[in-house]
Amino acid sequence: MIAQLVGEAGHDIIVVAGGGLTEENVEEVVRRSGVLEVHSTAKRAVFSKMAYKRVGMSLCSGQLPSDYAWGEAEGGRVAALLDATQKAVAALPGHA
Repeated sequence: MIAQLVGEAGHDIIVVAGGGLTEENVEEVVRRSGVLEVHSTAKRAVFSKMAYKRVGMSLCSGQLPSDYAWGEAEGGRVAALLDATQKAVAALPGHA
């Protein structure tokens, strides 16, 4: 579907791929779809060091982020994702 959108958009609209992109899968997504830009949170789970956790009381839904864990962008993952994306885009026909 993304490749179809890229084809239909031509040079008029930038199609950005996102949702579950990682440094491990971004090259395949770019190669198969032709997108030139991607979006990723590049996050890792960070867990609270808080010792006291009141049972039965929560400020969150129970899913990440929670009262005791949250997602945080990780610089190394961002750099790896950027590098993999740039290499994949450069390998596309007409983008060397």
